[in-house]
Amino acid sequence: MEKQIAQIRYKMIGLVVLIGLGCAWQWDFIAEGVMAHVYTTGSIIGAFAFAIIMAFIFVFKLKNEVVAFNALKEMWDDIRIGPSEQDRDSLWRQRHHRDGEHSHDARFQFFSRSHSRL
Repeated sequence: MEKQIAQIRYKMIGLVVLIGLGCAWQWDFIAEGVMAHVYTTGSIIGAFAFAIIMAFIFVFKLKNEVVAFNALKEMWDDIRIGPSEQDRDSLWRQRHHRDGEHSHDARFQFFSRSHSRL
């Protein structure tokens, strides 16, 4: 999941760089168009810049969603194997997390991050 988010982020950065290079290449044409209708073009460019900034903020905030998804996967594993492991060993849950199978408990990371914002 982190790799998919990184690929999307790199595509976004590449697109912004490509648009920037195109603007640098056609600067005379763009400057003339902006000066013809300053307020209209300025509001369009401002809305475009705001949308790009918000898109990048949204993608960078997905890290919290990844942590939450990992916590759900870990809880699902515990639910799925819980009854069989409980029959074999009553302390399986403590050993399961201590032995490094889930070296950083994703549930703890998620809840500690979400409560630190309060």
